[in-house]
Amino acid sequence: MLRRLVLAAFIGVVAALATGCGSRPGPVVEQADAYRGPSVSIDSTGPLHVIILTAPTAGWEVSFDQARQALGDTEVYVTARSPNPAYMYAQSQVAQRVGTSVDSKRPVRALVRVVPYGLAAKDFPYRVAAKE
Repeated sequence: MLRRLVLAAFIGVVAALATGCGSRPGPVVEQADAYRGPSVSIDSTGPLHVIILTAPTAGWEVSFDQARQALGDTEVYVTARSPNPAYMYAQSQVAQRVGTSVDSKRPVRALVRVVPYGLAAKDFPYRVAAKE
C-alpha cells in the first residue's frame, strides 16, 4: 500500500513538471507572427511598469498573468479578452491600465494574447506587443 502511495505521489510530481510547472504561462510567438490587437503601450513614470491597452470599444477584459525574468529584460504576460458579441458597445476608445510587479527601472517586454470571447485562453499564443 505504501509503495502505491509513493508511486502515485511520484507520478503526480513528474506530471506537474512535464505540464509546464515553472515554464512560460502559454505559447509565445516572436516577431515571425506580429501582434494584432488593441494598441499596447507601457507607462514607466511610476515606481512600477503599467501596461496600457487602448481598446476600440468598451467590453474588453484585460488581466495581468505574470512577470518572468528573461535575459536582459522582464517579460510581462497579459491576456486581453474581446467583448461579448451579444452586446452592443459604443465605438469609443477605452484605455485600460494593468499594474505589474516590475520595477520601472528594468527593461520590460509586454507579451499579450488576444482571446476571443468565450474561448479558452490557453489555446492562444502570447505575442510581443510593446517594449520599454
